[in-house]
Amino acid sequence: MQPVAMFRCKLINARSLNNKINDLRYLLDNDQLDLLCCCETWLQPSTPDSVIVANTDFSIFRKDRLHSIGGGVCILINNSTITAVDVPLLDEFCDLEIVCVDIVNTSIPTRVIACYRPPSTDTDCDAILHMKMFDKCLEFLCDVDSTIVIAGDINLPYVDWSNPILVSDTDRCSTIFTTFTSSYALNQCVSEPTRYNLNSSTGVTTATLIDLVLCNDNFAVNNVAVEAPFSRSDHCSVVFNIVRQVSPVNHDFSYRNFADADWDSINAALNDIDWNVIFNIY
Repeated sequence: MQPVAMFRCKLINARSLNNKINDLRYLLDNDQLDLLCCCETWLQPSTPDSVIVANTDFSIFRKDRLHSIGGGVCILINNSTITAVDVPLLDEFCDLEIVCVDIVNTSIPTRVIACYRPPSTDTDCDAILHMKMFDKCLEFLCDVDSTIVIAGDINLPYVDWSNPILVSDTDRCSTIFTTFTSSYALNQCVSEPTRYNLNSSTGVTTATLIDLVLCNDNFAVNNVAVEAPFSRSDHCSVVFNIVRQVSPVNHDFSYRNFADADWDSINAALNDIDWNVIFNIY
């Protein structure tokens, strides 16, 4: 029988990794994580992956917000325990903050999706259009024969996840999303509020559950708990395990044998190049 692993996972909302790189490194070094989903990375495409994961055992898969500051999501994978591959999105979903990976060293195919949806009112027209495209992308990613785990900040404080009632009014972001989760048999695993907001004028604190972990397999996710926020974030962190049977993955690597290179020919070829022209071009 193949060994069973509990991949230790965490969902955080960073509200910018740019000024929390040291905090992220501390988290990766000390929390013994196998997988980290991060919302609101605020990273730009000009930020190299090495800024985030250099000198760690992690690989990063990311979807940055392209046209404004804020947003963005990423998944960090511990290469010593998980082998994962990127799942590309269709071009029509390029503006959505969704990133997806397949874990390939498990006996049952496992797909992990990290996503972020900006806050809005439940009936805002633009937000409804965005939610419909958001759900269309998730449907595309979930339409596979795999265990699906979705983790992210969906910003739907209006949903009572202990009893998500499907109402007939589909022109609500909350109804569109809960209809999707019901259609794909996704169970929402977080039971406690993940964000607390103090109204300075009334002194009243409201608690909302907006950071979600959803799964279509009741036995694949366990030990879900809400913990202290990451760094200075205003969202609580969510920890959980993904329980899977693991299988070995054969890695075939190709590399150049420089010991047997024809260095005389290489030197001759380099001597034939007019490097002044090359450097003047650039």
